[in-house]
Amino acid sequence: MPEQVGDLVGALKGRMSDSNKNLMAQALALTGKLARAMGKAIDRAARPLLGPALRNLSDNKASVRACMHACVRVSFVHMCSLV
Repeated sequence: MPEQVGDLVGALKGRMSDSNKNLMAQALALTGKLARAMGKAIDRAARPLLGPALRNLSDNKASVRACMHACVRVSFVHMCSLV
């Protein structure tokens, strides 16, 4: 499955630690949308995003934390059995 998303996962991973908080929030939101579109196939593709995404749980900006919580609800629910 990672070959089907190309370099998108790597680009999203880099944006999740970006100093621009709005860009970080958009990357988290896009990850959630990607997961919704991919369904169960997100398991393998999203593994590299899990660590960087979870680091945003303690971000000072409320909008980033809110995007992170939404992203977790949507995308990483499928990964619970793998973690």
